[in-house]
Amino acid sequence: MGKRPAELAATLLRLAAKTGVRRPDGLHLGLPLPQVDLAAMTGTSPESVSRVFGRWRAAGWIATGDEGPVLRDPAALRSLAEGDTAGAADAAGGRSDRA
Repeated sequence: MGKRPAELAATLLRLAAKTGVRRPDGLHLGLPLPQVDLAAMTGTSPESVSRVFGRWRAAGWIATGDEGPVLRDPAALRSLAEGDTAGAADAAGGRSDRA
């Protein structure tokens, strides 16, 4: 997926800035967002979005459900979106940014 994880993170953060609602469990986008739509927004495949989301869920960065993505660790996503691979790895508990 190359640079796509950073683009996906940036897209989620942009959407959260427009529609997000802060709740105790994270920043809810407040709209259902099919992975096929996120794939189209970032120029990748739905399968790639699914793989990245799986890694981000495992790292605790996001949760997904019927109401759309929940950003549980926006700082980690921001670090990834801004190209701060060290910050992104730290936020994931030492994982690399290969998300």
